[in-house]
Amino acid sequence: MAQRRLRSKVLTNVLLPLAGGTAITAAALAGFVLWADVPLAPAGRSIDATGALPAGETAGGAAELVAAPDRNVTPDGVTPGPRIEGPLLRAAPEAGDRRADPEPETIYRRVVVLDGSHFRTVRDRTPIVVRIAGIEAPEFAKTCTDPDGKVWKCGARARAELARLIVNRSVACVVVDETDPAAPVGRCRVGSFDLADWMVRRGWAAPAADAGPELRAAGEEARRSRRGLHGPAPSGVIAG
Repeated sequence: MAQRRLRSKVLTNVLLPLAGGTAITAAALAGFVLWADVPLAPAGRSIDATGALPAGETAGGAAELVAAPDRNVTPDGVTPGPRIEGPLLRAAPEAGDRRADPEPETIYRRVVVLDGSHFRTVRDRTPIVVRIAGIEAPEFAKTCTDPDGKVWKCGARARAELARLIVNRSVACVVVDETDPAAPVGRCRVGSFDLADWMVRRGWAAPAADAGPELRAAGEEARRSRRGLHGPAPSGVIAG
């Protein structure tokens, strides 16, 4: 009886864990060998026994199909893994996947809005006036007449709207024309708001002749909706 209990303990505590560990180790090793035994080569190229490409060649190129392994390298006594059916696909990095570098911006701080398309600032201790590219806005002193014949200070209102957007924040511009260093022209934004787009969509500026299709479409929508300069005179700003 005692010998029977001893044999049971040896079987339970020693032989079974050893057999299980050996099987798991063998299965993991078999999986690695199976993976390493089928190196992936670019189309039309060969590899040597170590899996390396010929000297001077790289693995770049278009995606390609590689034959799946058909050898069974599972050791005796170990349950084989699932059989791989069909070819394997090796995908190469897509050309031109890198994003273009953003255009450099000039940061203008402590700006003073002059009208709906111009603001004044100081750069290198020199006063400059920046014009917002792509739009045309009324000068500060300009008046407009609404459809009902009321005259109002549309230029003052356009300036007030741009100043309301900027407040005391810095303006970032991609300078597109610096023929006159004291009067650069730029595509400008405050945070995520493009100044030209913001003014045109609200009807306080019109797209310039060289404006893009999106800005022209926004201007047409503002005109149809009678927003800003295209609508009735706002209360409190009627001139004369």
